[in-house]
Amino acid sequence: YGLVLSKYCNQGKLLLSYPINMRPKGFNEVTGCFVNNVPLKLDFTTVDTFEELLILLRDQRKEAKLYQGYSLTDIIQDQRENNGREISSFFNVGFTQTSLNTTSLKLNDLDVLPVDISWNEKIVNEIGLLYDEYSSEVIRFRFEYRTALFDNSLIQGFVNSFKEAVDDLINSSELLIKDYSVLKHDEHNQIIYRWNDTNRDYPRNKTICQLFLEQVDKTPYDIAVVCNDQKLTYKEINEKSNQLARCIRKHFKEKKGDELTPDTLIPLFMDRGIEVLIG
Repeated sequence: YGLVLSKYCNQGKLLLSYPINMRPKGFNEVTGCFVNNVPLKLDFTTVDTFEELLILLRDQRKEAKLYQGYSLTDIIQDQRENNGREISSFFNVGFTQTSLNTTSLKLNDLDVLPVDISWNEKIVNEIGLLYDEYSSEVIRFRFEYRTALFDNSLIQGFVNSFKEAVDDLINSSELLIKDYSVLKHDEHNQIIYRWNDTNRDYPRNKTICQLFLEQVDKTPYDIAVVCNDQKLTYKEINEKSNQLARCIRKHFKEKKGDELTPDTLIPLFMDRGIEVLIG
């Protein structure tokens, strides 16, 4: 789960919340929620194989047991005081062991069927994976996410990648984390090769500027370039580039006293953006 997350968000380090049961001995009949969220750090930059990652998490979990009674609320408060950070939570990604209502109960000749209730109404994390290894003969998973942040197609792709990662790890525990890819072979070829196959024939006897001006005449009001929230049509780019050219010629004559002649190199210093294309 963490491996697929790291590949999707391109981060080598992740922090997950893992709820654990903190109910002390002798409190089995006491009503209340004895749960604390323990942070689990996944550092893929320090391990090479999946087996090494499991060892790292095992050792981390053993060490965390010594401090698991320290509440997450206190940890957040410590961060505010010691680091001057205004934070309300450490996590936006969760990993939880729970019961997913996968078994039926029998009560005095009555069959009781579990009801599958949607968990997406008030989820704790932005993304979370719940697993149940006790209610049936197989391990079951439930993936939850905030629909306001992620669209269904992205999440479905993530779920498919998670399933494939589980299969790959079952078949090979020596899987190299650095070289692992969540892209299928066809997806990899599409992104790397087909989408970058931009070679096109064009008139060799014309310059780029001449071809651009022809396009301005053909489709003056079509969008020519998009940069963040900025958009310009072919006509607008042509007008702005002509405006810049007149400004350059004017300043050149004021500085040099001569007219600007063709093939004179004029350096332009600017930030990356639409202005570069205009220049």
